[in-house]
Amino acid sequence: GTLPPEIIRFPYLETLSLYDNSLFGSLPSELGRSTSLTYLNLDSNNFTGILPLDLGELRALTYFSIMANQFTGTIPSVILQLEKLNYFDVGTNQFTGSLPSELGVLTELTFIGMDWNQFSGTVPSELASFNQLSELYLHSNNFTGTIPSELGILTELAVFAIASNKCTGTIPSELGNLRVLSELYLYANQFTGTIPAEFGQLTSLTSLSLYSNEFTGTVPSELGSLKELSELYLYSNELTGTIPSQFGGLISLMVLSMYSNQFTGTLPSELGRLKELSNLDLSSNNFTGTIPSEIGESTSLTKLSLFSNQFNGTLPSELGRLKSLAELYIHLNELSGMIPSQIEELTSLITLYMYSNQFTGTVPSELGSLKVLSELRLSSNKFTGTIPSEITGLTSLTALTMHINQFTGTLPSEIGMLEHLSELYLNSNQFNGTIPSQIEGLTSLTALSMYSNQFTGTVPSELGQMKELTSLRLSSNKFTGRIPSEIGELTSLTALTMHLNQFTGTLPSELGRLKKLSELYLNSNKFSGIIPSEIANLKELTWLDIGSNHVFGIIPSGIGRLKRLNHLDISSNQLKGSIPSEIGLLTDLAFLHIHLNQFSGMIPSEIGNLKVLSDLALHNNSFVGLIPSEIGELTSLMNLSMSLNQFSGTLSSKMGSLKELSELSLYSNRLTGTIPSEFGELTSLTTLSMHSNQLRGTVPSELARLNELSELDLSQNDFSGMITSEIGKLTSLTMLDISFNHFTGTLPSEISQLSELRLFNIIANQFTGTLPSELGLLKALTAFMITSNQFSGTIPTEIVNLKELTLLWINANQFTGTFPSGIENNLNLTNFCLRDNNFSGLLPAEIATDAPCLGHEFFSILTHFNLTG
Repeated sequence: GTLPPEIIRFPYLETLSLYDNSLFGSLPSELGRSTSLTYLNLDSNNFTGILPLDLGELRALTYFSIMANQFTGTIPSVILQLEKLNYFDVGTNQFTGSLPSELGVLTELTFIGMDWNQFSGTVPSELASFNQLSELYLHSNNFTGTIPSELGILTELAVFAIASNKCTGTIPSELGNLRVLSELYLYANQFTGTIPAEFGQLTSLTSLSLYSNEFTGTVPSELGSLKELSELYLYSNELTGTIPSQFGGLISLMVLSMYSNQFTGTLPSELGRLKELSNLDLSSNNFTGTIPSEIGESTSLTKLSLFSNQFNGTLPSELGRLKSLAELYIHLNELSGMIPSQIEELTSLITLYMYSNQFTGTVPSELGSLKVLSELRLSSNKFTGTIPSEITGLTSLTALTMHINQFTGTLPSEIGMLEHLSELYLNSNQFNGTIPSQIEGLTSLTALSMYSNQFTGTVPSELGQMKELTSLRLSSNKFTGRIPSEIGELTSLTALTMHLNQFTGTLPSELGRLKKLSELYLNSNKFSGIIPSEIANLKELTWLDIGSNHVFGIIPSGIGRLKRLNHLDISSNQLKGSIPSEIGLLTDLAFLHIHLNQFSGMIPSEIGNLKVLSDLALHNNSFVGLIPSEIGELTSLMNLSMSLNQFSGTLSSKMGSLKELSELSLYSNRLTGTIPSEFGELTSLTTLSMHSNQLRGTVPSELARLNELSELDLSQNDFSGMITSEIGKLTSLTMLDISFNHFTGTLPSEISQLSELRLFNIIANQFTGTLPSELGLLKALTAFMITSNQFSGTIPTEIVNLKELTLLWINANQFTGTFPSGIENNLNLTNFCLRDNNFSGLLPAEIATDAPCLGHEFFSILTHFNLTG
């Protein structure tokens, strides 16, 4: 209920304590008439609203506590004039505003609690007037600015908490004068600078929390004088340097947390003196050297966290003395050697993380002594040998990760005894043999990863008993046989990867029961049969890959129900028929590969609905008809491959809208007409391959805008016209092939600007004139082929500068004069053809008997340079 105004019926009331009830509403102003009140406690209720000004009439009040309510507004200044107050607690409300300087008149205060509100502004220096103040709680607000140095005169202060604010600046050294201070909480601010050495004078300190700030510099060795200190939190700063050896003097220390800094150097052996230490966390720093054996003397340790450093050397056997150790994190270091057998002494160990080191040898059977071990993570090391049978006796295990090592042997059948196991990662090793049927005992398993091994045999039907399994990864092994129909019982599966094996048979219709499945990889096997229509039930599927199998039939129209599908690969099969129009319903599709099949018919216009499609591969099929103009609406497209089909007609100018397109492959079709000038808008294009079509006309000058273009292949078409000086703008070009067309005119000198050009092929055109001497600037050129044109004049002497040249075909032209001397010094030049010209004089002996370069040899070399499609 509410606090009734009738409270004034008790004019001599001195104590009112209503804490921890269910009172709500606002405080009645009549409460201010209880002028005899000395003690008011309304903690832990649901009061709301602002504090009434009438509370300022309670001049006898010494104790005022309203914490853990929902009061709002500012603290009325009249309350801050109650000069007899010695206890003031308004914490855990929703008060706002700043701390008024009027606080300074409350000189009797011993306790101030204003934490967990929304107070803002700076901390007033007037707080220094509270010379009897013992506890000051200002944490979890929005205070800004610096800590006033004047607070250093509060010689009675035992607790100072200003954590979780937005305070800045350095910590005043004057705080070192607070000799009775036992708890100092400055964490989660934006403090900078160094930790004051004067903190070493706080000899009563039991807890020092400076974490999550921006402190820099080294940790002062003076902190080693704090004999009473039990908790030291320095993590998440930018501290550097080493751990002072003087820390060995912190004989009361129970928690030392220094992770996520930039500490360097080795660990001081003096840490072994900390007999009370239970939690040592030095992770995520730059510590080096070995783990000191003296750490085994800190026998109270329950948690030792040294991960993400650069520790090396072996694991000291003395760790076996830490009988109370429950958590050991040494992963992500450079530790080496074998696991010491003394690890069997750590019988309290629950968590053991050793992954991402360089440990070698076998896993010791002594691990079997750790009966309460829950997590054993050994991945990414160099372990060898088999899984010791003793591990199967660790019946408390929930996680066993041994992936990315060099383990061998078979999976022991006793593995099924680990009934609490949730994660089993064995991938990327050299395991062999079959999956034991006893694996059905792992009824708590959620993740089973066995990929990249040498497992053989069939997948046991008993896998269907593992109902909790969400991830099953068996890829890159030597599994054979069919997928058991019982796989359909794993209704919690979200990921199933079985690719790169030797599975056979048809895809089981039971896959359609896996309603939560998001990833399905079945590619690179020997599956046959049709795509089951039940696949359309997998409405959570984002990735479907059944490429490189022997699947036949058609794409089921139900494919359109897979609305979340992002990746669809059914390439390299024997599928036929047309693409169903329902493909246009897959509006999340980014990757569509259906190449190397026997598809026919026209591409449905609905493909234009796939607005996020970035990769479309349709090549090596029997598609016919026009390339739909709707392709130009796929503005996210980066790769488009439609080659080796029977497309006909002209190219749509709308394709110029594909601003993200990097690779466009249209070769070996029946395309006609000209290249649209809009292709000049494809400014991300790196590869344009259109050879072996029936395209004609001139190459549009707009293509000169394609300054990212690396490969341009327009060969075996009916193009005509001249190569203009604009060619010099294609400065990223490495391959230019316009052979077997009807180009005319001379080669412009601007071709010398193609400094990255490696292959130049203009065979079988009608070029005339002389070769420009600037060709000698093409230093990267490896193949120069101008056979069967009408070039004349002499070969420019600059050609000898092409030191990377391996192939030179200039035959079947009208060149005259002598061949430049010095070409014989090019040791890379192994294939050349000069015949059918009008050269005079003597050729260098090394090239005087060039072999025939037409016929079979001619075409084999063209194929080598990918010029025949």
